[in-house]
Amino acid sequence: MKNRFIMLMGLLAGLIIASASCEAIFDDDYSSYSVKLAAPADSILLADTLVELRWTPITQPADYQVQVALPKFDSLTKLIKDTIISGSNIRITALERGKKYQWRVRAIGKNTVSPYCVPRMFFIQNAIPGEE
Repeated sequence: MKNRFIMLMGLLAGLIIASASCEAIFDDDYSSYSVKLAAPADSILLADTLVELRWTPITQPADYQVQVALPKFDSLTKLIKDTIISGSNIRITALERGKKYQWRVRAIGKNTVSPYCVPRMFFIQNAIPGEE
C-alpha cells in the first residue's frame, strides 16, 4: 500500500511538472497575429487635441503595446506614448495643434509578440473651429 501511494504521488508530481512546462512550450506564437486598427482613420484631420485610438483585439488573450510618434516612426522627433495596456483602446491627451502623429499597436502574449501593425497617421488642426 505504501509503495502504491509513493508511486501515485510521483505520478501526480510528474503530471503537474509536465503540464506547467507544456504551457510555456505550447503558448501561442503571436508572431503570426496582426492587430487591426479601427479608429481614427488613416490621414484624418482632427479638431480635438484629445484622441481615442481603437483597434480590434486579436482572438487570443493579449496585452497591447501602443506607440504614438511625432511626426512618424521613420523620422521620429519624439515618442509621445509607449505603453502596454490590456484593453483595445486608449485616450491620448494634450497633443499639439498643427502637428501630425503616427500610431501603431502590437499584441503581447506570455512568451511572444506580434509584429507592429501598419502605422496610421492623424493630424491635429491648427486652430479650433470658430476661433480663427
